[in-house]
Amino acid sequence: KPFQQAELLAKVRASLRVKRLQDELAERNERLVALDALKDEFLGMAAHDLRNPLGVVRLWAESMADGLLGPVAPKQANALAVIQKHADSMLHLINDLLDISKIESGKVELKRAPESLEALLASYVEANAVLADRKGIGLVLEAAPGLPQALVDRERLSEILNNLISNALKFTHPGGKVTLSLRGEGRFLRLEVADSGQGIAPEDLPKLFRKFSQTRTKSTAGERGTGLGLAIVKKLVELHGGEISVSSVLGKGTTFSLTLPAA
Repeated sequence: KPFQQAELLAKVRASLRVKRLQDELAERNERLVALDALKDEFLGMAAHDLRNPLGVVRLWAESMADGLLGPVAPKQANALAVIQKHADSMLHLINDLLDISKIESGKVELKRAPESLEALLASYVEANAVLADRKGIGLVLEAAPGLPQALVDRERLSEILNNLISNALKFTHPGGKVTLSLRGEGRFLRLEVADSGQGIAPEDLPKLFRKFSQTRTKSTAGERGTGLGLAIVKKLVELHGGEISVSSVLGKGTTFSLTLPAA
């Protein structure tokens, strides 16, 4: 076909520039993936190396507080309580770092077995009853009758429930309510953890499942988090073949909804 030489050369040059940019972008993406993997490996190693000495600090502080090394004066007891509190907080962070590192590196293998999700939830309601009572919060379980068992890894499911229930209690004011609802949904079971707490601003909702992200919502009793809990929850739910979502209204509360496969 007839062509204009200048126009053809301009198009060829433009195509070559696009190709070069695509190649550079692909190379940078590869480097970023490699750096991200290196970062996860470093975090895992650092967390593992920190956990043992921190556990020793926690153990000695507890032994001293219990009077195993001699009488403890009131001021010393207060100082030891502070040490234990902050050691516990750091151990929680380290364990979360190890968890997220294992999950993202594909080293987590689920050991699934049929479990009664209703019975497991009832045990968590009982375990958290003291904390709920202390804050004046109602904690209730509503389960549909005749539900099948869930096909889950009990240990990993415990992590999911611990995070969701503790978060609901953490962000609910005294006099509020936290409701665990369980029902069947085709080949899945749907669990909802709903609180009547402060709610989350719409612009903060996309941050919730990101690592190390923090929203502007403050806990009602000064409790602190690691910024990893919900990221771990999302990945563990997805490893089970389920999904998790969140809805919230400022001043009215938040609901986390997740699905888990039925046995």
